[in-house]
Amino acid sequence: MIEQIIEQIVVEWNYEPNDYFEDNFTIEYDNCDIEIKSGIATARISPVHKDKIDEIINKLNQDLESRFLAVQVMTHHKYKWRQCCEKVPSGEFS
Repeated sequence: MIEQIIEQIVVEWNYEPNDYFEDNFTIEYDNCDIEIKSGIATARISPVHKDKIDEIINKLNQDLESRFLAVQVMTHHKYKWRQCCEKVPSGEFS
């Protein structure tokens, strides 16, 4: 039997327009970093936190939404984003 080793958990959010934020940037958290770049926000989470992944993703969703709303207040530009995440039968997130 082959044992799988999880190196990291990657979660992505898509948003439009791709240039909604003026620059690409990274947000640092205690348990992960999120890279914001050209329409995609990518979180890389250590598997050490896998037991709290739902809680972490909920907090990241809330923080990202706050950042989108803050930009909208300043620029009056509309945005679309797909809030993460739903678990699929395989146990992965979609």
